[in-house]
Amino acid sequence: MIEISKDLVFIPQRGLYQRTDEGERCIASSDGYVTPLFVMALQGKLAERCEPLLRSKEWEQLSVNTTFVSYQQLCHYVALMENELVREIMPEGQDEALDTLVRGYLRWVIEREDTIVRDKPSVWFEPAFYPAGVYAESEDFDLYSRYDAIPFGGFARVAFYFFIANTAKNAIKEALQAEDLLEAGQLAIETCKDIFDDRDNVKLQHGMLRKLLEHYMEWRYEQTDMRLGNNVALCEDELWQEIFDEESRAHTLFNDNMDKQRLYGVRPLLELQGDLLKRMLKDHPFITTTGKRINPNNLPKEGSYVGLVEWLEAERSNGRDYLEDHDNNVEAMCNDMLFKKKIGWYKIDASNLRRTMNRKGFQK
Repeated sequence: MIEISKDLVFIPQRGLYQRTDEGERCIASSDGYVTPLFVMALQGKLAERCEPLLRSKEWEQLSVNTTFVSYQQLCHYVALMENELVREIMPEGQDEALDTLVRGYLRWVIEREDTIVRDKPSVWFEPAFYPAGVYAESEDFDLYSRYDAIPFGGFARVAFYFFIANTAKNAIKEALQAEDLLEAGQLAIETCKDIFDDRDNVKLQHGMLRKLLEHYMEWRYEQTDMRLGNNVALCEDELWQEIFDEESRAHTLFNDNMDKQRLYGVRPLLELQGDLLKRMLKDHPFITTTGKRINPNNLPKEGSYVGLVEWLEAERSNGRDYLEDHDNNVEAMCNDMLFKKKIGWYKIDASNLRRTMNRKGFQK
């Protein structure tokens, strides 16, 4: 234990405490590097050690295992700087060194946190940011219950969670760029708390959406594979069909409630989820919108127009009318790359197909 003054004591395993008539009150815990920096400054030792500490960067020996260590450390900084007793006994000439070292440390923490998200974006696919001092309306519910009631799911919900965390992280980064770190830190903390007051405070970064979608597709397949891993009879196409069906239901729910619940601020997520469905249909030819899986073993042999017509008739009976999907335009269907990929043909001659349809009595 280090006695800084008769009213301030530092307990290395616990943090910096202020003695009051009611007992000791923790101002900031000893986690991280901010509180020890304040202790050195309060002892009048930080200014002389500033340059050596900047060179050695001994904070790099600390671990950064989660993506919001920076938020916790910024809260420590603000709590300590706001404390009247800390300000009163801070020796002259320590402020500049304290500001420089806190910024250097926090920038390093954020770099480590960014690496975690860059290597594994899925760390933000579920609730990850819990700001200090913000609580759910009921003790029985998680803080994110405020947004659980939004009628969306699948990619839209995951992306929303991701941008909650991203909004908070951007606020912290902006604080470090400001001239007055205390004022900027106070604003950043309030911005982070406000995220849970109104969903419109969650900032969607459109430039990140495509990359986010790519990571989501990989993560979603891995999650579905693990969930259904006990069913060894399922093939890859069937797993993608499962994902497609779930995303389709979530998209329909979201779309049906767009006007009912005035979800206009998150409309870009609805649109991107629709794009995801289109993308899945392109990337996985045997996915269907009817829920009835296409059997790749029953595809017509390339060049057999009789076989192709019979296959089109069978597919129509299963609720998949490809000709109707192309406005009954045979040539448009034959030139559709997605359709050719689906049946595994390099080229489809529209004239041959049309003649075979007429001969077989295929109803357009």
